[in-house]
Amino acid sequence: MKKPMFISTLLLLYVAAVDCMCPFPRECVEGVRDFPVPCCPFFNGTRCGSGEFRGNCVMVRTSRTEPPKDIRLDERDRFPAFFFNYTCQCKANFMGHNCGECNFGWTGDRCDKPHTVVREDILKKNETALKSYLMSLHYCKTQIDPDCVILRSSDRFRERSFGFMDASFYDVAAFSHYYATVPFISNGEETNRLNYAHGSTGFLGWHRLWLLHMERQMQKCTKNENFGLAYWAWEKDPDCAICSNEYFGSNGWNGAIDKLSVFSQWRSICAVSYPNTVCVMEDCPCERPRLSRAAGLSGFTKATSADLNYCLSIPNLDTSPYTFSSSQSFRNCLEGHHNGVHVFLGGGMSQVPISANDPCFIAHHVNVDRYADIYYARYGITPASYPTGNNIYGHIGTSCIVPFIGCWRQKDMMRPGEYFGTIYV
Repeated sequence: MKKPMFISTLLLLYVAAVDCMCPFPRECVEGVRDFPVPCCPFFNGTRCGSGEFRGNCVMVRTSRTEPPKDIRLDERDRFPAFFFNYTCQCKANFMGHNCGECNFGWTGDRCDKPHTVVREDILKKNETALKSYLMSLHYCKTQIDPDCVILRSSDRFRERSFGFMDASFYDVAAFSHYYATVPFISNGEETNRLNYAHGSTGFLGWHRLWLLHMERQMQKCTKNENFGLAYWAWEKDPDCAICSNEYFGSNGWNGAIDKLSVFSQWRSICAVSYPNTVCVMEDCPCERPRLSRAAGLSGFTKATSADLNYCLSIPNLDTSPYTFSSSQSFRNCLEGHHNGVHVFLGGGMSQVPISANDPCFIAHHVNVDRYADIYYARYGITPASYPTGNNIYGHIGTSCIVPFIGCWRQKDMMRPGEYFGTIYV
């Protein structure tokens, strides 16, 4: 057994201002009170890098996904049209809110060179690699993203209550998960009937895009384009090896993380929920609640390799009604076992909107994506495999995934991981 690692110093890295894949680019929202506004920032002297043929400033389509008739007054409806009436439409392999970065799987000055990121089993990392990985996560939790901000609102019905605040590279990505799972506003009331990221076919694509988003955040923060997220093969780990101070922290007193772990210092964003609000919290991180976790204390048992192999044996990607009632479908089988891991870990991980605050979330979901990748390869899944009969809001095959400015359609995420420049080892 390796000795517990005590991470007490920050990485000494230089962080440059680069463009981002975030819902709210700082330069588009700072000082704004009345929306929508154009969001076509400059890159190298021209809007959307048009002078270098990277992209153009275009009107946002209001038909990015068709809402159900009973949903009203939800600012995420057809995101980002409520906030931005013009955005950059990037060409070729360019990406970002100003088309200044490369799409997933590409690199180089003109984004014309294939690039692959390796995702490894965190339990197989040697001590040096593990320490570097954990230190990187901690560092990027503390460093403010210079290009992205997060939204907060004390009243989602009052546009002028919308405000934006600084957040770390890590927290910007955590916010994206939170914002996608904030309840819909239906007929003036919040409803948990569905959300953009869970409970239907889009569960697989939404979280695949989110992992790419988090991975890119980490790459920009650490200035290392080869940084790859690590997975936790929880189906082979009946206990919880990552729930130790050697990894993400042992269970501490009263639901907290053990004080000998650096992750006991982490604070949760958007952890307090009030009806019709968005991410109401204190400006000072010191006033935000610490991470909570109760790994293994619920008595719930995680799925085994045999359970997941059964999921892989189901030939149906998803079946009607495309919800948790879709018993004979791979998506429902995998999502159900995924839910069980959240319950097993407890604390914040068992609270869907804020679960991405916990670093265990990444390791867990990279493993889920790994199984999706195995399934896609085994059955030759392509965008054409996405069920055309799914009309659930946010989960339609042609729906743009919320809340990202660029339009990544749900069905387009159903490709081999190598298409997005990721491989699993």
